[in-house]
Amino acid sequence: LYYLVLARGADKQFAIAQKELNDGLYANAIASFDRFVRDYPNDERAEEARYLLGKSRLLEQTDTSSGSMTQAYD
Repeated sequence: LYYLVLARGADKQFAIAQKELNDGLYANAIASFDRFVRDYPNDERAEEARYLLGKSRLLEQTDTSSGSMTQAYD
């Protein structure tokens, strides 16, 4: 029973993080993927979560919708 509850928690956490990344909520995705990796280090998706954590960090730094890249060119 404990394993099933833990697995459901991992599924929910991973899904939330993916949705945040897909929605462009990079700071939230970073926090969620970081939490997933910390809380579920042995989950089969932990490696993918670490990759997506890095991707989220990169996208947060290069997001042009925030205006930071546009301002750099002005």
